[in-house]
Amino acid sequence: YDFYAYYPYDAAAIDPTKVLRGANADQTTAEAYAKSDFLSAKNLSVLAGTTNVSLSFSHLFSLVEVKVQGDKVTQRPEKVTLNNVKLAAEIDLTADIPAATLTADAGVGTVVMYPLATGDAADKAPFVFRAIVPAQEVAAGTPLVDIENATADGKTYTMSHPEIVSYEAGKCRQIIVTIAEAAKPALTIPATDFTFNPWGTSESISGEVSEEVEPAKVITTFTLPIETATDFTALKGWKTNA
Repeated sequence: YDFYAYYPYDAAAIDPTKVLRGANADQTTAEAYAKSDFLSAKNLSVLAGTTNVSLSFSHLFSLVEVKVQGDKVTQRPEKVTLNNVKLAAEIDLTADIPAATLTADAGVGTVVMYPLATGDAADKAPFVFRAIVPAQEVAAGTPLVDIENATADGKTYTMSHPEIVSYEAGKCRQIIVTIAEAAKPALTIPATDFTFNPWGTSESISGEVSEEVEPAKVITTFTLPIETATDFTALKGWKTNA
């Protein structure tokens, strides 16, 4: 017998060669964030009569984390939005190496990110937000993220990057936005060489960053825990990203 498994489960997906999955555009709740993930596993040629089938799940989507920091950041951002991302993907669970392929008609949209609490420092910078999206690349110079109402002036900061930014399957992409009194707002993308498996490592992306400022706008059988720590060792199962 061949076993194919995936999470979250969808009773309508009866063809293992074509499982359609879309990440949520609003991931501000723990439930919506978790259900945007997609994990798959397979075990081929299991002997008849086997009572225990081993399945090792891997992430097929990409985890994006935005960290907001700087001495001008006076409060938790009202909203952090990931821009110019495609949310719909198709997965062939029977492929040698299953991957989530963006659907041909996948339109570009936005994702409102999930805010992580940070214990005693919940109301102090840096503030961390996360979202899960299909693997893809965002064109150079394209707005990546909006930071709304994080400063006393109530402005919205729209940050972009001069190079292509990749969100890779099974990897974590970290984006750091620094808003400081003495310098222009900056966006950096560091290498993420964390000490856990199975997220792979990734390289940093360098280059000058542009910034725009606008007025603020007034399976059924198991569950995945939502980690709230900012320590990346808590992100069990995610590989690191360049």
